[in-house]
Amino acid sequence: MTPGQGSQIAGMLSPWLVGDENIKLTNLFSSVAGIDLGELGTKASQDEITETDIAQPLLTTLALISASALKLKKREIVFAGHSVGEFSSCSLAGYFSATDAIRLVATRGKAMAMAATKNATGMSAILGGDKNTVINQILKFDLVPANVNSDGQIAASGLLTNLEKLSANPPESTKIRKLNVAGAFHSEFMRSAEDELSKAFENVDLREPTYQFISNKDGQLMKIKDDIKSALVSQITSPVRWDMCQATMKELGVTGMLELAPGGVLTGIAKREMPGVELFAIKSPEDIPAAQDFIDKHARIEG
Repeated sequence: MTPGQGSQIAGMLSPWLVGDENIKLTNLFSSVAGIDLGELGTKASQDEITETDIAQPLLTTLALISASALKLKKREIVFAGHSVGEFSSCSLAGYFSATDAIRLVATRGKAMAMAATKNATGMSAILGGDKNTVINQILKFDLVPANVNSDGQIAASGLLTNLEKLSANPPESTKIRKLNVAGAFHSEFMRSAEDELSKAFENVDLREPTYQFISNKDGQLMKIKDDIKSALVSQITSPVRWDMCQATMKELGVTGMLELAPGGVLTGIAKREMPGVELFAIKSPEDIPAAQDFIDKHARIEG
């Protein structure tokens, strides 16, 4: 699993840029993205890497670097990613190359940042409460339940004026926290970014995947190669249904969830929502040997 925007931490690339191969990959990705990912991932402040057009390619870079250290072979593995994390997951599943993933994410991040400047919008996290009650209250104020991660963890997206109304009228047994994001992600306010990403896909060579992939648009397994473009493009304006992704994992009989770097957010959610499933989050290069053992334990080699 690959985490999304909000999981970035200042200096998170530093421990990974010690080997020639990782430095080479970072330089390649920097050239593709048009920004110095090595500099940003080691020396930039938390505020700087929170910027949408920086956070997205930076997170994708770290996910791909941490995955490159693992031996996946041809195993029974299903990939999924939270929001922008879908691009690294799709690449690892085999739909397109790592450089295409970076290229698409760089376009996505810039386009979403630009879309966010057109209106006074934002996002708020609603913690606690009943899921259906929270969603109904969000809709009542003309907002979107942009991230439905689990019972007790939902994010609302929309106009700041409407978010203020929601904060003044919180659902029962909840706390509302304003999120440090540029705009109303996963809502119609991102429509122009959707158009830009669609254009970027015109130069991507889509392949038949090697592994299964779960879309966080609806929590369903993607079965047709050509559907991946539509799923990733429309996901910009669609809610992230990570709750449905986890439900599908349980239906598939997943026994272990491995979260690529910077790990911790998705395994934290799964700790509450997926009892009985063993969890592992990669946080530093020192975790790689144990992560490999985790894969060897839970992912049987096919054939």
